[in-house]
This record gives sequence, structure tokens and C-alpha cells, in this order.
Amino acid sequence: MGRRESSRSPGHGPARFNPVAAALAARRDQLRVLAGLASLEQPVVVSRFGSQIHVHESGGYYWKPNELIDDLFAMNERHAPAKIGIEKNSLDEWLHQPIRMAMMRNGTTLPLKMLQAPQDRNKEQFIMGLQPFAQAGDIILIGGRAAHPQLVAEWANFPSGPRDVLNALAYAVTMFGGVPMYEDFSGANIGEAPNVKSGEDIFVAFNATPTEAVAVAAVRDGRRLCVAGDWSVSGALADAVKTLAFEVRSAYPRAAIQAWVPADTYDQWQRVSLVPALRSERLTPYRAEHVGVARGCLSDRLRNTWHNARLLVVDRRAKLTLNALSAGYALPVEKGGRTASEPEAGVSRLIAEALECMVAVLDRTQEAEGGFPKGANVAYTPGGAPYVSSNPRAVT
Repeated sequence: MGRRESSRSPGHGPARFNPVAAALAARRDQLRVLAGLASLEQPVVVSRFGSQIHVHESGGYYWKPNELIDDLFAMNERHAPAKIGIEKNSLDEWLHQPIRMAMMRNGTTLPLKMLQAPQDRNKEQFIMGLQPFAQAGDIILIGGRAAHPQLVAEWANFPSGPRDVLNALAYAVTMFGGVPMYEDFSGANIGEAPNVKSGEDIFVAFNATPTEAVAVAAVRDGRRLCVAGDWSVSGALADAVKTLAFEVRSAYPRAAIQAWVPADTYDQWQRVSLVPALRSERLTPYRAEHVGVARGCLSDRLRNTWHNARLLVVDRRAKLTLNALSAGYALPVEKGGRTASEPEAGVSRLIAEALECMVAVLDRTQEAEGGFPKGANVAYTPGGAPYVSSNPRAVT
């Protein structure tokens, strides 16, 4: 597949934010499972940095279902991945059902993605998909070779011997497939959100399905909008909203909370009872824009600057929003190489659509109020007409 030296080992990770994905390939023998024995699981945690694949964790372990599920939640805490891919086989429901139960029990949503093993090639041919990255030296082992002994051993012996960890690594190409909705999102859009003052408005976008709910909190800094935090809770919708309301009020105890709900969910409250649940928590939800109309509305804010900073900034603590805008909110590639017309379902889509719908209405409201946001340099013509000036000494 390539020279062993093609896997370089930097002393540190990249300086900017990289979307992380975890791939889990497995060799589950039906007789071992029926006998209650452990099955061999090969988790690999990777991130993308341009054309490079950074391997953060790798290994092969004989785990029972409860041990595997505990590791999935621990991995989610350590890396906050954009996606957790699990290879499907004849025993996939043996694993998926307890994972769903654990998510409901813990109130935590894992960004699961079911990976279908390729049917048009064997495992060796599938692993050979890593060859261009290996030859270019674009597979980076974080922590050095000593941190990935099983992966290095399989690499050196390929194509003979075990190759299960390599198989999991080969899914990295698939995990980051698709067309991101916001390709303009970059390190320039990552910064520190300002502290919310007492009585200041905090804009919180909510979105939900019947089994999970999300919230994104943003604060205005002049013309700039800063995403300060986000949350995701799975389970019964009423309980999930109760938890989200508690989290938002705990994070911003002295702020004036404005709750926003996408128009699609707001109008169809009988199907997804997000609006009644918010009202029961003494939050008055506002009707945001429709999902289809608002899609893509963040592009201008991601590209344009104001006072040497982008108009949309995401705090590093808002991991769900970072994952959504960098990789998770994307158009998947369908069979035949065509791009799908709708983004891939999941937490990233809920987060991004909630933010889009709220920002679309906030921007329209700002323009209707005259386009003079708080903090702008406003000067006046000889006739007394106000305008936004680049002169910092202008009267505000």
C-alpha cells in the first residue's frame, strides 16, 4: 500500500479546529455473541486537516456490549466528534439497540452514522483506498508510532495478517465525504464570545425531533453575532426541553432570553410539541424563518468582516456548532456520485438549521430598523441624514 515511512508523526496537533470523526469496524462472530463472549472491535478516531488524515486513537479490543457503549460515551466526551460511524453487519442490531437505550438513559445524543461495508470490492481493495494518502505522507499519527502499535503492525504486514484496524481507518475517507453546506467556514470564524451582561439579550435557537432537542445560544456584539454555547439532549421531548431550559438559564442567569423556533416546527406544533414545551418552561418562543428559505443564509456572515473580525464567530466551547459548520452539516453523496438535495440528518443538521432560521429573521429585523446596529460609527450629512461611517470619531 505504500512505504511505512508515509505515516508521519508530528509532535503536536493542528492549531486550528479540525472536525473529528470516529469509525468503528468490528469482527463479530455470531457464535461468540450468542455465547455471551466479547467481540473484537476496532475504534479509530481521526480528524481532517486539508488533505491530511490525523489519527488520534486506534486499536483493537475484545469488548462486551456494555464496555463498547461506555467507550463510545467516553470518546464523545474526549473528542466531541462530528460523526461516529459504526460498520453494519448481520449483528448490527445487537449493538444499536443498547446504544439507543443508553442515549435515552444518559440524555446524550451520539452523532451515529451507520456505515455499509462496500459490496463491490473486498476488504483489501477497500483498504487500498488509503494508498494516495499514504504515498503523499498525509496519514499523520498523533502521538507517534508508539501510540498506535496495532495500526503500525498491520500497516507493516499488509496485505497479510490481521487488517481490522486498517479497515476501520479506511472508513475515514467515507466519513468525511459529501459537500459541506458552508465551505467558507474557517479558523477565522472561531473566536471567543463576549461575556453576557446583566439584562442583555441572549438569542437562543431551539430545534427538535420527537426524540431529541437542541439549543444554540448567540449574543450580539455590534454587527457581529457570536455563538456562545450549544446543547443537545435526547429522550422525551418535554424532558429534553426542561433540561435545555435549565442549561441555558444556568449559563446566562442574568440575561434576557429570546427563544426562537424554525417556522416549520412552530407551525406544526402538534407533530413536534417543541413550542408547548418551551411555553411550559416560561419561555415565549418567537417564530423564525422557514428552513428552506433560510438555508445558506450564514454564508455572507462567514465571509464578511466588521472591525477586522468575521460577522459570525463561534466560540470554541460551542462544539456542536463547530462540528456542524465545518463538516457535519453537509450534502451526502448518493449512489452514482450524485449529491443529495437535502443535508444528512442528525444533530449537526438540527443545530445548523436552528441557527440559520434565527439569523435570517434577526438580519431582516436589523435591516428594517435602519441598518444601524449597536456600536456602529454613525455620522450625519449636512442635511441631517444619518449614515454608517468608517471614521471612528463619528458621533454614535
